[in-house]
Amino acid sequence: MLKSVKTKEDALEVIVDVKRALRDGGFKLTKFVVNDSELLDVIAHEDRAVEVKELTHGVHAKALGMMWEVDLDVFHYTFKIDKGQEITRRNVLSVVASMYDPLGLIVPVVLHGSSINL
Repeated sequence: MLKSVKTKEDALEVIVDVKRALRDGGFKLTKFVVNDSELLDVIAHEDRAVEVKELTHGVHAKALGMMWEVDLDVFHYTFKIDKGQEITRRNVLSVVASMYDPLGLIVPVVLHGSSINL
């Protein structure tokens, strides 16, 4: 579950409500990742994601198949380009098609790359 809220109070309410609802259904929610140190203090150490036992600079977690730099609250996209390969329409389209973007955050790049005329 990936959730964004405006305030710390809203985040805490979501954490408590979701944990309670899942507990009532017989599930235990763990592997929490938050980008606020005060909220991290509220979450039990054993319920935190392995990557985020402490909130430090450069901590990355996986969210929706993408890398999320937790402390800066930014997603990172990676793709492979063979530097020795000739730049052709097919190669550019191959790279564009390999970009995984479930939230549509890089659609402008993908659309521009898809409409390229070499």
